[in-house]
Amino acid sequence: MEERKIKSVQTTRGELQYYRDWENSDGGIAMINDKTLKRYRELTDEQSNVDTKKFDVFFAFSNEQFEKGLKGIRPLAEGEKLVSIGGGGFATKDGAKRLFEFYESIDAKIKAECDPQEVYFYEYNNHESQISWNGDLEAIKIILSLFGEEAARKIKRYNASMSVANLVRKPIKVSGLYFNYNGEKKQPTSLWFSNVESEVSHRGKCHSMYGGMLYDVFSPDGTPFCNEDLAGLSTSYDDDTIYNYHVD
Repeated sequence: MEERKIKSVQTTRGELQYYRDWENSDGGIAMINDKTLKRYRELTDEQSNVDTKKFDVFFAFSNEQFEKGLKGIRPLAEGEKLVSIGGGGFATKDGAKRLFEFYESIDAKIKAECDPQEVYFYEYNNHESQISWNGDLEAIKIILSLFGEEAARKIKRYNASMSVANLVRKPIKVSGLYFNYNGEKKQPTSLWFSNVESEVSHRGKCHSMYGGMLYDVFSPDGTPFCNEDLAGLSTSYDDDTIYNYHVD
């Protein structure tokens, strides 16, 4: 059993002490003197347990649930239609606006009252980042969403699978990329940009793995596709956009 080692990190609320709990959670993070975690949990509970009917919003996944939900909100005006808010949610137009304003108000309180490092450690555990294939991706995305890029760059991270720089990197619009496979032009779904200089590649040259083989990727005009700014990165591609930057 690994000896418990108390560590510390400077936060917006002072020095935070913590340790990696190898005994009970495979290396989850236990905070010793957190100051805002209780408030964070109160606010997230308020946000997730909101009575959406107060905002004329309901969720339905069948006709029966839809009819029941419709009866639980205010009567619609003549000619008024519901709007979809995704995830099976339906609302009046003004109700959807009020609900999202409520969500935004909770986010604003979290940003003002809670410490980003404490929130990160909490979400690290919540998403089991210590054993997740994506590492701390979900936890650091929450920090970016709530506190912004500057705060995210200052976070003491563990099991990081993507840098903040790559998480905030904007998608690149480019159509028609392809690679040659047995004389056929095929569209790649993932790309890798070389960060090595060799006889077959150079920095920024684009490749795609297919059938266990690495193929050169070309622009629609037949020239090799390159982007030195992406050297060393893997990305996703959907025939229109390069996105989802990461290091394999």
